[in-house]
Amino acid sequence: RKCKKIDFLYGCCRLFYLLAAAVIVLTAAGFIAFYPQYPEYNVCSDEMDWKSIVDGMTSIKMEASFQVLISVENRNKLDAVIDQGSGSFKHDGVHVGTFEIPAGVTLQRMAITDYLVNINITPDKWQALELTSEYYKGTLKFLVEAEIDITIPALGGYTFQSNISNYMIHVGDAMSDRHLCACQSWKQTDE
Repeated sequence: RKCKKIDFLYGCCRLFYLLAAAVIVLTAAGFIAFYPQYPEYNVCSDEMDWKSIVDGMTSIKMEASFQVLISVENRNKLDAVIDQGSGSFKHDGVHVGTFEIPAGVTLQRMAITDYLVNINITPDKWQALELTSEYYKGTLKFLVEAEIDITIPALGGYTFQSNISNYMIHVGDAMSDRHLCACQSWKQTDE
């Protein structure tokens, strides 16, 4: 009788050990497969948008509102929804504008999503002249900071905030990273 009880206890311990090992291996594999990756994004607006804004500033119009096309690659295996997002533009350390990311944009899993961001540029008159001058020299740069609230529906509505800071946009720069954009260059050339 003692041998049967010991064999039964040994079998239960062995089964528990195998189940525990399987749970650990599956958890590690799931963690590796679903480990969150930071989305990659590109500004995909063309040069004509910036040119019309800068031309408006030369006529001493100190406010410009427009939309910029953004492409975001969600490399995660779960969809994400942008609940809200906003941020600011700075030029030489001076606040020159704001932007809002529309609420309800769904970033499909393992896909590139395009959406429009509403931008308001409101420099003072001297800053507007400096922006215009730098644009035509080809050296205009903005520093972007943003806060974005994101929800992951597959995780029971888990919500978190993502911050973007010190993201540099080179306006009109032909060398800007545009690998996520449908149009790979700022200017369309006829060949």
